[in-house]
Amino acid sequence: MPEGDRPVLVDVLEREVKSRLLSQATEDSLGRRHLRTMQASAVIRGIPEMYAVWKDAMRAAMDEVDDATRVIFAEMLGHILRCIDEKQASEPDAPALGTHKHSRS
Repeated sequence: MPEGDRPVLVDVLEREVKSRLLSQATEDSLGRRHLRTMQASAVIRGIPEMYAVWKDAMRAAMDEVDDATRVIFAEMLGHILRCIDEKQASEPDAPALGTHKHSRS
């Protein structure tokens, strides 16, 4: 390799490594946040008073966002439900969750 090409290649490799490390850190951080959110949701669901407050807050939030945002959120929620279904299907001893229906409660 020509000596003059080494600094350029080293710079490219360093940028690539930094980019991958940043991407990995971001994915790890998002994964941990999603896990904490799911755990917090389980706690909220188990406390009726807190669950009622959460539902009211979600209803109020829907008044604050536009239709496009609600559509995106609904699509993401659909994906979450499919992920749950896939996981349940992959575990033979997992309890049946039934079909997902929209609830007005």
